[in-house]
Amino acid sequence: MNREKKSEIIRQSILTAAADLFEQNGFENTKVNDIAAKADLSKATFYAYFKSKEVLLDTLLLNLLRNIIRRIKELIDRKMGKENCFIAVCNMFFEVSKKNPVCYNRMLQYFGVPYNDKTPQLYKDILKEAQNLSDTLYHAMKENGLTKLFTTNTPQQAVFYLWISVTGIISIIQKKGALLNALYGVNEEEFLSFAFKQLYLSSADD
Repeated sequence: MNREKKSEIIRQSILTAAADLFEQNGFENTKVNDIAAKADLSKATFYAYFKSKEVLLDTLLLNLLRNIIRRIKELIDRKMGKENCFIAVCNMFFEVSKKNPVCYNRMLQYFGVPYNDKTPQLYKDILKEAQNLSDTLYHAMKENGLTKLFTTNTPQQAVFYLWISVTGIISIIQKKGALLNALYGVNEEEFLSFAFKQLYLSSADD
């Protein structure tokens, strides 16, 4: 095995170990020592690949953003119908929030943030992918007939409205899902189905 391939295997093992631990224990409760131990590496080896736990998290986020963009494009290509495609995209974000809560919450911090020449390259890459995500969502909106949002808004405003609406619905479920079930007998799937459908109907062409 050549050095470059071995280096990539080690890097991926660190990323995989960190992703598992972040999901299990959260970001703050996961230490570098924990990640190194799970990856069966020394702490020194960890720092040879990542300057900090935060840099590692942002590397995971960059990978997640690229995966989300790919999945949205795949959903559009399936030609499943406008409403079904819209709801599938919304459900995909909810799935991401459950499987990758740390990276998902980190992603919310980056969406729409500007960058300049002094921004470190990793953060530039993340912010560029966040912009790519915005562009992909705009394309998805146009493909699925959500042009009502564009009548009085710029494309950027329309995408931002959709973004805060979907993530806001997901946030409610994350924080108040048990309460909704206790008060109204509504489970996560039922509430999301209702909320995403109403969002589609309020945004789609008449």
